[in-house]
Amino acid sequence: MLRLLKKKPRGMTQETWLEQRREAARELGRLKDKRAVPLLLKIVGKERFDVVLEIAIDALGEIDDQRAVDPLRKLLNDPSLDSYVRDAVAGALKKLGAMDEGIVEPVKPPVKPPVKPPVKPPGKLPGQDDLATRLAEQLSPFGKLPPLDFKIDHDLLGRSDSWEIVGGSANINWDGAGGTTTSGISAATRHHRQVEKRSYGYTIDGVLDLGFRYNDTSATDASWDLSHSLALNPEIRYYPFRRDLPLLFGQLGGGIGYGLGLSDHPIFLDRRFSFAANLSLGGGPGYGRLLDVGARLRLRRVEYVLKKAGILSGPIDRAVGEQIIHAWYHERNCIGTFTHLGYTLDILRRANLLAKETIDPAVTYRLVRILDDPQLDNRISGMMFRLGYGYARSFIKDVDDPTMGFLYLTGEYNHQRQKSSITARMRFFYQMVDDPDFYGLTLEGAYNAYFYSKTFDPLGALSATLTAGLSNQAGSVFEDGGLGYRLLLGGAYTRFFNRGSSVVASLKAGMDTGSPLVMVSLEAHYGFAPGSFVSAE
Repeated sequence: MLRLLKKKPRGMTQETWLEQRREAARELGRLKDKRAVPLLLKIVGKERFDVVLEIAIDALGEIDDQRAVDPLRKLLNDPSLDSYVRDAVAGALKKLGAMDEGIVEPVKPPVKPPVKPPVKPPGKLPGQDDLATRLAEQLSPFGKLPPLDFKIDHDLLGRSDSWEIVGGSANINWDGAGGTTTSGISAATRHHRQVEKRSYGYTIDGVLDLGFRYNDTSATDASWDLSHSLALNPEIRYYPFRRDLPLLFGQLGGGIGYGLGLSDHPIFLDRRFSFAANLSLGGGPGYGRLLDVGARLRLRRVEYVLKKAGILSGPIDRAVGEQIIHAWYHERNCIGTFTHLGYTLDILRRANLLAKETIDPAVTYRLVRILDDPQLDNRISGMMFRLGYGYARSFIKDVDDPTMGFLYLTGEYNHQRQKSSITARMRFFYQMVDDPDFYGLTLEGAYNAYFYSKTFDPLGALSATLTAGLSNQAGSVFEDGGLGYRLLLGGAYTRFFNRGSSVVASLKAGMDTGSPLVMVSLEAHYGFAPGSFVSAE
């Protein structure tokens, strides 16, 4: 525990170390270990943002070592510290017997008694005579919270759902000199669902696209093109060795999809109809798990704010955390965060973790901003590697059906922190059907930084990306089946909005088989109902 107070152990994540450092400081104070005094004083002198500051102050009072008196006196009247920190200092000095030496407790502003409703509403909902209901009655006219009705699945590790409309493009152009009008529109909708249990997991991704283009000229009749496509890609993973090798799995995945096209051009005698469908299947061993840990990050941020405000009397353990995250997921389709806040406080009250029953407006605002923070959605963490063999076949109208049989290797690593994330991906395939054989390798890396105001208002994210690719695929692009490559460096800014909506502006530049390449894009996503559950471990 003394080593944990001194520095972060090698190989331990920053978030894990911060949590263990808090527990070590609390336990050393309970044990009254005087060897911890210099380390606790170092924390008291430097730490200003982590809740370990208050824990260290309390621990110094418990240890009862006079070396702590002078450093704590300096903190008592420090105006840069919050009032609850100075209250903790005053309590520690009392335990040290130093309040009799001219030390005066800071004067607290008078607290007005809470305003009680003039008439208590008749009747009670089952299990709702609690803090959440009283807050709803005192702070807003929104009424009582309905009772939660869900059962916690203790075998569930994670779940995520998202459904969004993606604005592809829309344009209209008019050429006055040529008398030409051209317009086009395309849109897509995507659905993603992932469920992870201890013995199995599955993922389903679906994409639906629709596009239309119209061209009207003074010289010829108007022409138009209509396109439509649908793709569905499921995968199921089975983890047979939950004790010895809990992350080793067997996987079976595939895809099915089709594309339709209908066009009418003056040069054709009739309307042209095109159709293409594809079917793929693959399987093999794998290792790892990928989970959306956004709810876990949100829970830790709520815990931090409540501890800083002196409202939380102890750490949120796994069982309580999972109840809160389940409640958030259950209410994911609710517009606004009133119910999320009410249920969070209710669950904490039932667990005897609330030291106060009133919350000042500043803390309430921070909690609301955390609960509806879209920058905490789709925060994937973990690693996963897949090795297998796949088969794919396409069915194209009026064309011979192409076939592929290939080995594949994929890898993905994601690391999430409160205000940053790192992502790395690798994909490799080797085609062994038809002549000649060919392969493709793609490497991607990204670093994302998430920005916030002092009140936890999300300000967007900046991303730096690196993409590299290598392929020997024969065809018109690579003369005589030569080697092709691509290397791109890029950056992007993403502005997030509620319920999975976002706007992304990105710029990439690099080389593509010896030729310079610049890519500029602007994306708009409108989300309906994003939501995820993750174990609070």
